[in-house]
Amino acid sequence: MAAVLAARLCEKVRQSMEIEFNSITFWTDSTIVLGWINTSPHLLQVFVANRVNSIQELTNIENWRHVRTQDNPADCVSRGMKPQELLEFEMYWSGPDWLRESIESWPEPLVVSRSNELPELKRVVVANTSTLDSEFIDLSRFSNLTRLERVIAYCIRFINNCRRKEDERLSSSLSCDEISHASLVLARLSQRQSFSEDLVTLSKQGQVSNKSKLIKLHPFLDENGLIRVGGRLNNSDYVYEKKHPIVLCSKHVFTRLLFAREHKRLLHAGPQLLLAVIRENYWPIAGRSLARKVFHQCVICFRNCPKEISPVMGDLPKRRVTPSPPFYVTGVDYAGPFLIKDRQGRGCRTQKAYIAV
Repeated sequence: MAAVLAARLCEKVRQSMEIEFNSITFWTDSTIVLGWINTSPHLLQVFVANRVNSIQELTNIENWRHVRTQDNPADCVSRGMKPQELLEFEMYWSGPDWLRESIESWPEPLVVSRSNELPELKRVVVANTSTLDSEFIDLSRFSNLTRLERVIAYCIRFINNCRRKEDERLSSSLSCDEISHASLVLARLSQRQSFSEDLVTLSKQGQVSNKSKLIKLHPFLDENGLIRVGGRLNNSDYVYEKKHPIVLCSKHVFTRLLFAREHKRLLHAGPQLLLAVIRENYWPIAGRSLARKVFHQCVICFRNCPKEISPVMGDLPKRRVTPSPPFYVTGVDYAGPFLIKDRQGRGCRTQKAYIAV
């Protein structure tokens, strides 16, 4: 701030006086300020960068020099001095002795370091992104979950065969266990991409933060590293998957493919039935909206559920819209049949009855 004030004061004096100055020299006892002035503003924090930019616009960087502490007249005031001592302190009134001599007798210019050790430099954050082991395939390329599961299962088998001996390798058709394991791998990949922060928090602290959208589900990590719903059904007779379903994000590709496959497997079930069946094993966040979306986007369901046509009602008859005395126009209407009892108690018989209005 002192350097900014000096630069503005010099510019004001230079514009006010009709004198052309051959040279202007600025003195400061702060080596940090000299380092900032000799640094590009974009490398500094906002507050310092704005003031350094003003100094560099108003002055020339080469005109700034360093004055030692013992030669700085401002130190006596900032550090405190009695009035009588200040009157007798010659350097405060006239400056250091060498300032009145030629430039050759001035102290040698201080070489200012422009290293990254200067204070207030912006921190350069280097982020290393590590790809997950499961992300070896682009899920957005698939429109069928069954095909995707089989592709993942074959990839996992290939990895396992590379680690086994030749006589222990598998080459037959895929088994149900391999396809089920592939489905769990896809669910784990979906959670890593959708709930990465919650996974880290659960693995370290055993519970999610209070700001997480999963806090109401009381989630936990199972032995496979999957986030499951906590709930209060531990003492029930349901299977483990139904008591603690796997948490999914409705915006992920795997969740959309899962809803689309179940919708067709259930013979194009409606949104309510579709969501109820999926919740037997999975708990999709905002699953009701996704179930409606899948149902309404199904072409077959759209063709087989046409909208009803509401015909335009005809005009009312003249006798109903013409004012007339009561009972001037009459009509008869029938209602029924109704079942009535011939008597109360046991052994009564019922018969049909009609009402004429």
